[in-house]
Amino acid sequence: MNVFEKRAKELQRYKRTDDIIISDTREREALNNIITQNMRIVLKKLRETFGVRADQAWNLVKQSKVKRYIFKPSGKIVWTVVGETDEHLIYEVVGYCHCEDFHFKFDTGYICQHIIAQKLAERKGRFERVEKKDEDYDQFMNHWRPKKWST
Repeated sequence: MNVFEKRAKELQRYKRTDDIIISDTREREALNNIITQNMRIVLKKLRETFGVRADQAWNLVKQSKVKRYIFKPSGKIVWTVVGETDEHLIYEVVGYCHCEDFHFKFDTGYICQHIIAQKLAERKGRFERVEKKDEDYDQFMNHWRPKKWST
């Protein structure tokens, strides 16, 4: 294992590569090449499984459309992905998305581009971080609740 591969392996422990200062230009370029190569491999495998949805998901990540809201002080986390027509609520633990595409096809084992995007963004640390107060939670969630349930 060469110096660059060791450095890349070391960086895998961190959610964001910008948490570490990379001073050597050669090292930075080599690291970017490794990350790019790894991403190509990941995207190729995702395309084999999910087809065009893999590219759609990656585009959402690249366009910073994935958001992680953290409510303080409870630490409650809510994920959303901004789609073409709406911001979609994601329950990552159970693989649920609020989009119509998911609702019409979930019983067939379908996974929408928003769920794939959330997983990619979380894994790569490429998402918008938004902090809110716990008292804002109900109002925030009203967007996705049926009108009769809204508080």
